[in-house]
Amino acid sequence: MNEPTTSPSNTGNLHHLILAGGGGTRLWPLSRSHKPKQFLSLGVNPAEAPSLLCQTVLRTETSQRCVESHVYMVTGNDLAQAMKTDLANHSLDALIPNVIVEPSRKNTAPAIALAAQFILEKTGGSLSDTILAILPADHLVADAAVFQAHLQQAEALAKEGYIVTLGVPANYPETGYGYIEVGQDYSQLDWLEAVRFVEKPNEETAQHYVDSGRYLWNAGIFVLSCETLYKALALHAPEIYNLVSQGYETAYNQFNQMPNISFDYAVMEHAKKVAVVPMRTEWNDIGSWDSLQQLLTTSPTQTDEQNNRWIQMNDGQGVSQDSTNCLVWSHTNRAIGLLGLEGITVVDTPDALLISKAGSSQSVKQVVDALSAVSHTSLHAPSSGLAPWGQWEQIVKPEVGEPTVFKVTLVGGEALQFNPTNKVVSITLLSGGLELRGSSQEAILQQPLQHQVLSGEDTFYFNALAQKTTFLLATEALVFPLAPTEATIFSAIKPTVTGAVG
Repeated sequence: MNEPTTSPSNTGNLHHLILAGGGGTRLWPLSRSHKPKQFLSLGVNPAEAPSLLCQTVLRTETSQRCVESHVYMVTGNDLAQAMKTDLANHSLDALIPNVIVEPSRKNTAPAIALAAQFILEKTGGSLSDTILAILPADHLVADAAVFQAHLQQAEALAKEGYIVTLGVPANYPETGYGYIEVGQDYSQLDWLEAVRFVEKPNEETAQHYVDSGRYLWNAGIFVLSCETLYKALALHAPEIYNLVSQGYETAYNQFNQMPNISFDYAVMEHAKKVAVVPMRTEWNDIGSWDSLQQLLTTSPTQTDEQNNRWIQMNDGQGVSQDSTNCLVWSHTNRAIGLLGLEGITVVDTPDALLISKAGSSQSVKQVVDALSAVSHTSLHAPSSGLAPWGQWEQIVKPEVGEPTVFKVTLVGGEALQFNPTNKVVSITLLSGGLELRGSSQEAILQQPLQHQVLSGEDTFYFNALAQKTTFLLATEALVFPLAPTEATIFSAIKPTVTGAVG
């Protein structure tokens, strides 16, 4: 259990609580159960973007407050280590003590209540003065300064007893979002009261909402005081309130007794005093491959003359003939050809391939459900992963007798130990610098594309000679293990040789 250590003083009233669960289905096969959307690097330039989780953290940063004083995250046991590793890989180690781990999956209302009590005890704040900004971990927001200004407006309203939600102006009939009705034109208003929340509509209804100018998309961002939260829980979810009101330790130890209920049903469905702050910056929840393709229209350097968008994270090549408005997202080095296609999405990973037409990617969960029914390994089996020493990604899934190729990135001061046990291994440096040391062989790679074949009878230690080092590892091992406790050929250790930079 992560105990909240009380701060000597309250460093501010507004605290950002990031919800980071998820099942990894919406962007399958890129996202998986072990690596849901918040751990992916997405955006206009995904090859250089931090993970969505870290982008969410960074957009709350100000010159007056360090993030560890006001940013907290809540996630499940199954994702806690991946979250901590992701933060460390992006130089956000100071936030690791602020990761709140749910003992079991109980939906968003218990998770928020547990986190609220953690924050109250750690900061020593009062119920009325402690304001929570509840943020999804996997959204994109274009202008961080505008976003912070909206949260400050919401904070002021929350101090007056409102539950505040940030609504996104609905500029096209999206059927994958919930909507907020505000009853009047909001284009010139900083905030207004909500009339009602409505679920995801059909296309005809969604078009009516857009045409009326009185509806906004529900972004799932809420701001409220702990006092307002606890009063709502006491009235409408007393099983949750009775536990958190006894303190964080009691709520944590008896978490299994809490009901499985969402924040929307436990709080928002009953709320009478709800304010809406319209967001004046671009927003995208990347809830489907269609929404990601729409986002990428702002990146002309990744778009060919036929308006096809190509995101190739490795060395694969792509060609198109008589094809328009397609998206190709590849995490392999395969060549991909488009011929006579219109509005097709192709997502290529080493162990799974998705092909869908425009407008249908909201239904990708149906594919995931069908694969789940036959226990297909592509739902859970990792093709990439995070570890204390950095991250890895399988870019070639071998045929029989061929090597597996992994793209490996070492970050910080951890080293990677590899015992090939008579398996052929070769290393090709892509960036940074790498020191290899075994009992009978040593090498230093410092130039891109430098190559080294390793003896199959030795144990090697890989140490980064730069802040970030990336290389290709070709081996006969079929699976890159996720943790050193699995008694596999890899493990994470502290550097044993000099020269590592971290």
